[in-house]
Amino acid sequence: MNFYTSSFSFSSYLKLVFIATLSILFSVAVMNYFIDPAGIYTGSNISPDAYAERLITSKSGLAWPEGIFSDRDLAKSLSRHTDKYDCIVIGSSHIMQISSHRQTQSLKNDCTNLINLGVSGASLEDHFTLAYLTYLASSKKKLFLGIDPWTITHGKDKRWIIYRTEYFSARSKILSEVGQESTPEVEPNKLKNLINFEYTIRSLKDLQRILTKGPFKIQEVKAVEEVGIDDPVKLPDGSLIYSSSYLRNASHTDIPEGGSPYGTDGEVSSKEGIREYKKFLTWLQKNDVVPILLMTPYHPNVWRDPDSLNVYAMKKTEAVVLQMAKELGIKVIGSYKPEIFGCNSDEFYDFMHAKAACLARLGERNF
Repeated sequence: MNFYTSSFSFSSYLKLVFIATLSILFSVAVMNYFIDPAGIYTGSNISPDAYAERLITSKSGLAWPEGIFSDRDLAKSLSRHTDKYDCIVIGSSHIMQISSHRQTQSLKNDCTNLINLGVSGASLEDHFTLAYLTYLASSKKKLFLGIDPWTITHGKDKRWIIYRTEYFSARSKILSEVGQESTPEVEPNKLKNLINFEYTIRSLKDLQRILTKGPFKIQEVKAVEEVGIDDPVKLPDGSLIYSSSYLRNASHTDIPEGGSPYGTDGEVSSKEGIREYKKFLTWLQKNDVVPILLMTPYHPNVWRDPDSLNVYAMKKTEAVVLQMAKELGIKVIGSYKPEIFGCNSDEFYDFMHAKAACLARLGERNF
């Protein structure tokens, strides 16, 4: 009798655990689907096109609260207005401080007015997509391409699936025009992303923000660059000013030697990535677009650990960038090495994000 009771109890326990696990996963998936911090599933209740229109005509910029909608949706909308600018900047959050609007301007030797289409964790797929979209809107432009240590490798960031249709169109068009057959890529699994831990954390933060501050709205603001305001701010040229809390925390954050791996684990600058990126650059040149390769420095402490993943990735990718530029006759601005431009430790927000004061000096030395 005790044996059967114990067996029944253990079996019931397993069923309860199974049901509880499924219930939790289902709840997480539902939350991620409807909160959708990256705009992968449901989009946003505020149109990126409307925000972009207001942004470029605003005097001092718009509030950019976390979770309002995907920065890739905004970059896609801003790409339709690139005919109004003489320079376009594409890249990750590393280039979001590059601006012709803020007090500390960047790329002054090359640009009178620029538009910044930076997106978080920009990958090779983002470069293809946004460059193609800007080409459709405005040809014969200077196109600054922010190359990070992970950029010249496929699949380093999955968030490009927001504009997957545009990416596959761009990929097919670009590679076919330079004589390379466009082999299909495997699209990231959107269902698996519904129970992704990082995405869930972002959803929880966005849900908390909505519950405490209410629905998102488009709001013109004036941010003080050094101290920020409650929310991040997008300036009229698409560049970013961080929130006041981020700026306070960044000023008290220690930078470990070697930094933290971000996009540098696994392979970087793969043979296939290099081959396709060279084809991409050749396509831009053939279509009267002037590509300029841009590298932004990492904090000096990162370079103090020569065996770190970050240093390995930077050394490899910078060598690849310089070689590609030499072969194709393309200008290179910047470096991952901060000492080349005299970028001090206090001119970084963290181990891989340089402040505007550092970035403003990148154009002073070209390769």
